[in-house]
Formats: sequence, structure tokens, C-alpha cells
Amino acid sequence: MRESLRKQLIWQGAALLSYFAGMLLFLVVVLRVVGSPDLSLAALTTGDMVALVVSVILFGLGGLLSRKSGGSVGSGMGPIQMAQNQGPEQSKLEELGYQIPPEQPDESESTGDGPSGHDEVRCPVCGARNDRSFTYCKQCSSDLPG
Repeated sequence: MRESLRKQLIWQGAALLSYFAGMLLFLVVVLRVVGSPDLSLAALTTGDMVALVVSVILFGLGGLLSRKSGGSVGSGMGPIQMAQNQGPEQSKLEELGYQIPPEQPDESESTGDGPSGHDEVRCPVCGARNDRSFTYCKQCSSDLPG
């Protein structure tokens, strides 16, 4: 086992023991007050008040020990922190401001058998449909007519 992991486990164990001792002490005082015949805070003695203060100190000590180990007790690996600029890497074109258009179905998936309209032109080399404003074919890069 690596030394750093062993150290972290020792600190986490100490934090858990501190939490457990604080909780146990707190519960003993609460059960003593609840078990008293008059059921009031007036039943608290000076010893009970000292025990409550010590239990709060033990809770705080558990928190400090937990932070010392680099985590927090009861949260597994701790909170997940994401970098602000995390996401898929941008291509050079996207960095320069080019927006990639959404995927369009291939011409083999088109349902129409007739002409596709006046705003498209077919490539004389490969037969792909291209927008009329294109100078070169989007499929094979050959010159388009007109």
C-alpha cells in the first residue's frame, strides 16, 4: 500500500473515531435528559453541559481531521469538481469561429425519386447533389457547372 494512501486512511479513521465518540457522548446526554422524570432542560447538570460541549468539540475535531486527509467523512471520494472549460475538444476550425452544421442524411437515404429542386446541382463527376452556391463538389471537390 502506498504511503500516502496509508496516511489518508489513518486520518480518515481518526476522523471517524472522533465523530463516533462525539455522537456517542451526545446521545448519552440526550437519553439521560429524556429518561429523567421531569423531561426538561432544567434536568441538565453541569456535567451534562460539559459533555455536550465536549461532543461538539469532537464533531469539530472530526471535521478538521477529515479535511487534513483531503476528503470528507461519508462522501466517498469527495465532491466531483469539473473544470469550467471541460467538454469535447474543439477543432481548429471551431476555434476560428466555424460552426459545424448538423449531420444531414446521405442522398442514398432520400425518399424522393424526382428532381430535388432548383436550388441544387448535380456533380458531373460523382453525381452528388450540391447547393447552387457551391463552386466545388462537396463529395469529390471537382468543379461544378454554372
